[in-house]
Amino acid sequence: MTNCEAHHDLRRRTQKMYYKWRPDDVRKFASEISGISETELSKLERERDKDDEKNGPAGWVMPSLRTGATRSEVNKNALEVILPDMDEFIRDEVEKARKGGHLTVKILAETATKYFSCGQPIKPQRMKRCLKRLGYEYQKRAGKYVNRRNEPENLEKLKDFCEWVYNNVEYNSTTGLYSFTIPVAFGDGANEYTKSFRARSWVLREVPKLMTCEKSRTKDSGQRLNMLGAIYGNSSDMNSFTAWNSAQKGKNKYAKSGDIVDHTVAHVLPNLPPETGAVYVLDNASNNKKIEENLQYASSDDLHDWINENDPAPERFQKWWKENSEDKTEKQLQQALRKYLRKNIDEFTELYQLCRDWTVKLRYLPAYYPECNPIELIWAHIKAEYKRTDVNLPWRQRLDIAHEKITDEMIEKSFDRSIRYCLDRLQELRATDIVHGEVPNEDKAGVYDDCPSDEEAEWLNDE
Repeated sequence: MTNCEAHHDLRRRTQKMYYKWRPDDVRKFASEISGISETELSKLERERDKDDEKNGPAGWVMPSLRTGATRSEVNKNALEVILPDMDEFIRDEVEKARKGGHLTVKILAETATKYFSCGQPIKPQRMKRCLKRLGYEYQKRAGKYVNRRNEPENLEKLKDFCEWVYNNVEYNSTTGLYSFTIPVAFGDGANEYTKSFRARSWVLREVPKLMTCEKSRTKDSGQRLNMLGAIYGNSSDMNSFTAWNSAQKGKNKYAKSGDIVDHTVAHVLPNLPPETGAVYVLDNASNNKKIEENLQYASSDDLHDWINENDPAPERFQKWWKENSEDKTEKQLQQALRKYLRKNIDEFTELYQLCRDWTVKLRYLPAYYPECNPIELIWAHIKAEYKRTDVNLPWRQRLDIAHEKITDEMIEKSFDRSIRYCLDRLQELRATDIVHGEVPNEDKAGVYDDCPSDEEAEWLNDE
């Protein structure tokens, strides 16, 4: 019995035992049946253990880099060894996903296959092992609001925009309002829902039924309404507002780059006379900054040729190319050229080229400062009026009623409020940075102490 292993068959009601013979000395038994001496077996065993310690047992994943292993100690067939730029690629993709993107092993594997131009697709399981070895974990992300308004780069862009406002506005002593001295348009997009209604109302606490409403604010909100619009410093053309229902056939659920371009051509540019110094101002939404899709995975030669052809400052690019193109691999050149595109993307978008052909200047708002865009206040008014309408009416009729409530005076005051905000912020920024000049004239800067109402303040956090 000492050389046997006992097994219990638990599938039977009655206990039954059967036995399997086991040798006393496994090494001696292996030597006898294989013809290899025990000394050679011991030598092979030591070599195996040494190899396992370095690379892991055959067929196993290599040891995690988090355990202290170095690059030379990992399996030579590991994904991150074959593609040395994999570490940086994954980190960039994770960083992009932090802004709300959805990132899975499958998506990452497909993106990496395109990015690295692999002959064979990278399998998700192989990518998963690579992620684990590099220390990544798949888990729920904790939501965290990061206030980037006061970061130096964003404050510099805010100051630049406020300087532009300062140099192109004037004060009307008769109306007491600021306005632009050049043709200018401020555009933006917004959304609402067909069954949206005003949630706050008078209620009676003693009657529970009267503390509720028939339509929930979050459920059964209807179809999404996408809205695009623009307001002008030299006119009040409300025809520049357009909207569509997400349920309509042939319509996008969300406003895409093509919708922005179509809206600009059909509504905005006709209101901005060419060769007059007119300016079109948009926010930094991604659909406002789209470039050609085929550039995403283009070769370094194709990227170079496209940038050289479309860069409005070709001398700048030629200087940059001389300084950054030497002693670089194909992948490094692609990364460098894409970085150049990202840094100067405002000048490479489809909208920028469209406006340039119309001799209209396209300008982007400083990021995280919706207060600089007067149309945000108009959206707040439109949404508030939309919620006041009867929810049983067709959505288009409700939206038309809301638009009819917008007056020329509202638009003028929205411009004035936005301009005053920019002038006051410029005064603060100049006061903390004497390099860029003196504090502007007090008469021109004005004082912006008119606080918006609760409804109008919603636009600060809208979208």
